[in-house]
Amino acid sequence: MTSPEQQLPKGPTLSPACILCYSVGQEITLHDTALFQCPSCGLHWLQEPGVQMSYYDDAIIDVRPEVHVRRSRDALDRIKTFRHYVDLNGMCDVGAGDGSFVAALKEQGFSDCFGVERNLHAQKIASLKGIDIIHGHAHDLPELCHGRTVSTVCFFHLLEHIPDPLGALQAACAVLPSGGSVVIETYNIGSRSVLKLQNSISYYHHFYFDDHTLPMLLCEAGFVPGKQGRSHFDRHRIGIAESLRRLGVMRRKDIPTKVSPKRSEVSQEVILQELEAYLDAPARPPRFPKAFIDRILSRIASLTGHTDYAWIVGKKP
Repeated sequence: MTSPEQQLPKGPTLSPACILCYSVGQEITLHDTALFQCPSCGLHWLQEPGVQMSYYDDAIIDVRPEVHVRRSRDALDRIKTFRHYVDLNGMCDVGAGDGSFVAALKEQGFSDCFGVERNLHAQKIASLKGIDIIHGHAHDLPELCHGRTVSTVCFFHLLEHIPDPLGALQAACAVLPSGGSVVIETYNIGSRSVLKLQNSISYYHHFYFDDHTLPMLLCEAGFVPGKQGRSHFDRHRIGIAESLRRLGVMRRKDIPTKVSPKRSEVSQEVILQELEAYLDAPARPPRFPKAFIDRILSRIASLTGHTDYAWIVGKKP
């Protein structure tokens, strides 16, 4: 049987030179995945990324109503977190997906917020909802943001997916005024899920950052590193089974990774059905006992440091 990795076109082999300190990476194997590890700064990156960047142009995003509800909750949680550190007016969300974060900002009363998304399917879904999302790539920010007011640029789970994260950050720095901010949230290779629970390394990611390498990345791009923290997607509703696994009560089952189909392989009828579900169908609310237990266990998992993501704020001098 063909594995998901074998079904996807392989990305280009990355250079063994570290993008942060230029040391030659050492070849290691972590959870059956071939990586380079910088002996100087500790940055990790795949020796052979599992997907080409064109995959992100063609993939169909998940528009099930229950998934949209989780994205919206996560967007509100991000607003509550980052409003203390950056100006959320004039926010540019790079890799905006279906525009959930931009929509939440607008609903909370913030102005001049917009997103950039390379996936045309996602951008069209956002447009149907009246969300200001531009079709384009992270490295084209100076051109895409021309004539717009930009005070903050955010990269939520984007930089690890591209072969040149430093270039994307430099493009963000170019569009920001002095005192402008950048926010990064990414998978944390130093998390307990990797170190203790032996979570697999995603072949969708090119690079793996942690609390030490994220500030270095910001410095290389021209920013001054600031506040750092930990998080997780929809962290107050991680899921009962997932929380128990993180707390060491349950073992994770080996579940094959689902690979999103390409746009060219999905009929127009299916795409329209997805759009209708996204726009019209309500999500089924969780039942009280299950939702209550989920929130309690998710809270315990977060308080004890069992989170997968790291975030950091930077300022342009």
